[in-house]
Amino acid sequence: MLGVINDVLDIARIESGQLKLSEDNFSVYETAREVISLLSIKALEKNIELSTDIDSVKNMLVSGDAMRLRQLLVNILGNAIKFTSHGTVSLNIKSSGTANEEGNKNFEIKIQDTGIGIPADKLKSIFEPFTQADMGIARKFGGTGLGLSISKKIVELLKGELKAESKEGEGTTFTAVLPYKVVSTTENLFQNDNTLEEKKIETPVKTLIGLKILLAEDDELNNILQQSILNDLGAIVDGVGNGEEVLMKLQLERYDAVLMDLQMPELDGIETTRRIRQDLKSNVPVIAITANIHNAQKEKCFAAGVNDVVIKPFSESQIAEAILKFVSQANYLSIKTKQEYIAKKEPTLQKPYNLATLEKASNGNRDFVVRMIKLFCMSGESLFTKAKENLTAGNTAKTAENIHRLIPSCRQLNISQLALTLKQLEDDCIENKNSANILHQLNDCYLYFTEVSKMMNDEVELLQKPIQSS
Repeated sequence: MLGVINDVLDIARIESGQLKLSEDNFSVYETAREVISLLSIKALEKNIELSTDIDSVKNMLVSGDAMRLRQLLVNILGNAIKFTSHGTVSLNIKSSGTANEEGNKNFEIKIQDTGIGIPADKLKSIFEPFTQADMGIARKFGGTGLGLSISKKIVELLKGELKAESKEGEGTTFTAVLPYKVVSTTENLFQNDNTLEEKKIETPVKTLIGLKILLAEDDELNNILQQSILNDLGAIVDGVGNGEEVLMKLQLERYDAVLMDLQMPELDGIETTRRIRQDLKSNVPVIAITANIHNAQKEKCFAAGVNDVVIKPFSESQIAEAILKFVSQANYLSIKTKQEYIAKKEPTLQKPYNLATLEKASNGNRDFVVRMIKLFCMSGESLFTKAKENLTAGNTAKTAENIHRLIPSCRQLNISQLALTLKQLEDDCIENKNSANILHQLNDCYLYFTEVSKMMNDEVELLQKPIQSS
């Protein structure tokens, strides 16, 4: 996923012809699932239904550049979620039945949303760089207007086609057709959806464990993705979207470093840094992150008080090295000691759930734990409601999809009994078993879920109370 983050908005390399495509065997299905997993949290936070229909390509291995497909999906699907305030965002992928003369099959990727739509007079120019439907959208939603231009160029690089259809106020549909050579079709390619090829997943060394970082990035999707890098390195991250928010956060909380995008609305990175030094009298390390920078601008950065500049794309080791150069070793060690203290807390009384996995991922950040619990309760309520509605309407396939999305969160929170029962119900839906029996068990699961939710919300109240010093 780091490759997606590093190449997002990197249009210069595409235009200059420096971007070379890799040729590896990969699964379109699994690549799409990775992106869905990444973006689903944003959809849940906005209470948007994120649906998929990608099973028809589940057992195909193709030859091509997986990273460019990820980048395309992140850009367009991320935009769909960003510009949709209610309703649905869907991803559908299917392949053509026969191969062409070159042995390639066309894969049609369709992303639909019920968002704000695009005015008819703006639709033709939507793929041009720095283009958004109007300035009001840029102010409200942020972003540079480069995402769709990059997506178009990626599709052309892959010798495909990308088009958009839209009605203002009703939503937008983007359709990409990409040619891939199918190298293998295997019925058992993914026997267990919950098991990935672990040998291919590298766990980053948590070199920033316990450090509290303030990330200033106005592009919402980029903000989430960059937080993901820092979280993987063990850092506790707060993300903001402009310089004013940076100044406010620094007056309220202590941070070990600030990562500052230079181009932000309202207050840019250089002016924000100047105010940190002059108005707040703060010596917090400020590291500028930018896609490109010329010498004159770099001099302005250092004159304003920036400690270092990191050019995107950057690697995990580069960003970690830049941060650790300016972090006080004594302070860093004291934070690690605090984390060890939190990790050694006595176990809680027996409950139908266990927050150990969540607490470990949070690195002692109680706000993160609270946010995830609230998100689980909110999204669970929504998914149970949709599952019952779909089952009553006779749509067992959609019911199975709703139930499937409940299971990973239950497992993450160690609500084992509920996860097992839901997995059985998902299988029953797929096999079209008796709907009345499924509905009865689904209602029982929902009652159990509501009881667990009450207990977890009680725990949230405790977590939100200030820590008492002894």
